[in-house]
Amino acid sequence: MDPTDPVWMQMNAPPPMDTSTSSGEASGPDDVEFVDFAETEPVEPRDEGGVPTSLRQFGWLLLLPFGFTFLLTCLFLAMRDVMDLGGMVAIGGPYEIAHPAPGYWWIFPVSVIGCVLITFMSMGMFSAGRGKASLVALFFWPAIFLSLGWNFCEYGFFNTEGLIWGWIVCGVVFVVMGGLPLYLVMRKITWSGLLEAIKSNARTLWPQLLGIAVGIPLGILFFRAVS
Repeated sequence: MDPTDPVWMQMNAPPPMDTSTSSGEASGPDDVEFVDFAETEPVEPRDEGGVPTSLRQFGWLLLLPFGFTFLLTCLFLAMRDVMDLGGMVAIGGPYEIAHPAPGYWWIFPVSVIGCVLITFMSMGMFSAGRGKASLVALFFWPAIFLSLGWNFCEYGFFNTEGLIWGWIVCGVVFVVMGGLPLYLVMRKITWSGLLEAIKSNARTLWPQLLGIAVGIPLGILFFRAVS
């Protein structure tokens, strides 16, 4: 049969291409793309809440709350002992000292500086990686001033010498400095939001609570040992 015959050409024409298949599904050998996994960056593991976790972060989550509660406990107890001595002690100098400073006087500067540094470190480290601060670190600042303010108020109102207005004023100032930030934090937290935050951050929350639970009794034991 003549190849130029239209009838023959129509009978022997190649089948039409299947246009129902998308271009992304039909790919030949030349379209295969190989990936070298040795050159790709490793994916950091994440916990249930989508927060990157590592051994280093776990250490900070445990040590920072532990250090904070340990130092604050020592400061709280040392302050009460000094207030039992009249609230005014001294060491050295050419004058006779009515109430010598106890041997653990160094606890005051070390604890104050340490608590403030840990507070800012905790807020900065956790907010840098996640855009939000640690749930526990939010209460560090109020804990400092409310605990020390309690000492001022207790010794100012309840003592054998009557009202001591100097301590009462200090107590009110400390309560405001600690209570106002606490109020601002609690104002933005709902019970449902708090429960959701605890649930989503459970893996990073429990080492912080463990550090607090260990720091308080160890702080008490340490202060009793040095005093």
